[in-house]
Amino acid sequence: MSNGDVFVGEIIGTAILILVGAGVCAAVTLNHSRAKAAGWVVIPFGRGFGVLAGAYTAAPLSGGHPNPAATLGIATPGCRWRAPLIGGARAGVIYNLAS
Repeated sequence: MSNGDVFVGEIIGTAILILVGAGVCAAVTLNHSRAKAAGWVVIPFGRGFGVLAGAYTAAPLSGGHPNPAATLGIATPGCRWRAPLIGGARAGVIYNLAS
């Protein structure tokens, strides 16, 4: 497994985590959403699903660490810690463009 594979896996996993997490919060709180006022339990379950989907997506490429703190702790000398930051930034840009 090359550093490029690990890097791409972390970007994709973190982007999924941020997009699903932010999306479920937006769905529950925005006025014109079909999920408006769906209840408090929807947000934790949606965020949990985002973590699960991001980790399972990144697992074959990078070991599934969409948490920047875990990645920094495992691979401080390498470039693995940049991938979750880039993935999160890309997800934020996609989210802002979509809303």
